[in-house]
Amino acid sequence: MNKNHSVVGCIVKKKDLEKSGKVLARYEQTAGHYDSRYSTLQLDKYKFILKSYQRLEFKDGKHYTQERHKAHLIVDLGCGTGLLVEFLSSQQVFPHSRYLGIDISLAMLEFAKERCDSGSCMPTGYVQGDVTHAPLREGYGNRIFSISVLQNLDPRHLGRFLDEINRISSKNSIIFLSFLHKPPLRHMMSEVESKLKELFPRVHAILMEKSTEDAGFICFKTQ
Repeated sequence: MNKNHSVVGCIVKKKDLEKSGKVLARYEQTAGHYDSRYSTLQLDKYKFILKSYQRLEFKDGKHYTQERHKAHLIVDLGCGTGLLVEFLSSQQVFPHSRYLGIDISLAMLEFAKERCDSGSCMPTGYVQGDVTHAPLREGYGNRIFSISVLQNLDPRHLGRFLDEINRISSKNSIIFLSFLHKPPLRHMMSEVESKLKELFPRVHAILMEKSTEDAGFICFKTQ
């Protein structure tokens, strides 16, 4: 992935598209309106989850500044219109990193590609695919994000999705997850936390500010 060059790929199994057909159809139809409806809410989530990470790991600003300027390979599962990479780039969070976004909706990915065509983002690429069958090799990335995605998955595939996160994350990875935390989804919190604790040695649950409607986890993978 060359700097400021976004590529929309198409690596997705037909059976996976069929399984996620309702979600795909909804996002294909609403891609053009997504930012106007949700961008402010999503930005609040990014800010909160990164502040939570800072509080967990860094007692002083100096070491956090050093961490945020390290080079990483970022994977954004369910990247939508690319709001996360624009936010990270504009805030100089991991500015020397590379970013790969995966989403099942090609329409959303087209908007994501346009977002970074101006050259304002870190080196960026996109792939169309089902996040429960991520088209990535084992140990691909070391900073994994999936913001407000879990609630869109078939509940039967929840464990498989978390296993995929474990598979594509490399040693010493950090995983940032969030999902809608309101009825009837609140029951997911304990189920997700239990599964994550089977996969990762350190799992921290976070309840975001009420305005975001999300809860989440920050997970640390050591091997």
